[in-house]
Amino acid sequence: MLTEEGLPSHIVIQSTDPEAKLDSFLRSFKTIEAAGGIVINPSNGKILLIERFGLWDLPKGKLDAGEKPDEAALREVEEECGVDGLVMIGLIGVTYHGYMMKEDPCIKRTYWYKMECRGNTTTTGQLEEGITQAIWCENSKVSELLKRSYRSIQELWSDIENDF
Repeated sequence: MLTEEGLPSHIVIQSTDPEAKLDSFLRSFKTIEAAGGIVINPSNGKILLIERFGLWDLPKGKLDAGEKPDEAALREVEEECGVDGLVMIGLIGVTYHGYMMKEDPCIKRTYWYKMECRGNTTTTGQLEEGITQAIWCENSKVSELLKRSYRSIQELWSDIENDF
């Protein structure tokens, strides 16, 4: 399947050493490290979503120098959504998203963590990052909103939605 730009939407690489093959593949691109969270409000079971540039998304952002992915995930969710009291549950998975930055092909590797918000659940979107909304969404409605999202986010949610 091709994207609107005529590029492949998926790449499958077969190897007896997939980690080494992936590392070799990623060296061909500028790799951006990022981390984010799928955050549940334990009092009502709702999931935290953001709207950025007209698309629904999950809170995430780039790692700062020397920062570990789990630390960045907590920081980014707090910054982008205005919530606090986040508790890390564990790593869900890693996604890869390709895009162009100026003339350079880049791959964003994003580490995703399951979190609970046990503190302030009042949301405030980080406008300077283009986040116009941060909302708590009924689990049953997340898939519908994410139809207006990036394919990697849709697939991530599809893979794990039954765990929430």
